[in-house]
Amino acid sequence: MAYVQQRVPQVARPALVLDIDETSLSNWLEIDQDDFAFIPSGACILQPGFTCGELQWELSARAEALKPTLNLFNAAKSWGVAIFFVTGRQDRFDLRDATVTNLKRAGYDG
Repeated sequence: MAYVQQRVPQVARPALVLDIDETSLSNWLEIDQDDFAFIPSGACILQPGFTCGELQWELSARAEALKPTLNLFNAAKSWGVAIFFVTGRQDRFDLRDATVTNLKRAGYDG
């Protein structure tokens, strides 16, 4: 955060690029539910004895913000820094909408 704050007055158009999964949003609930296994599809039931399919998890828009990244986001935004998000998620309209919804719910708004 100190570096970004220092650089803002030194560049014409400051920008910050943030990754989504495990940088801006935590998927720990899904990861823990699946015992670190990759379950690409299927329902996402966050109860003992069930699995959580990655696609359904992402569509549920329930990932929580990683607080240090959210703090950096809010500080950078207040300093007039342009913020961009990148992701390795599939490029689908429904998933894009869910991801935007999730980011806003988690506090990444504006």
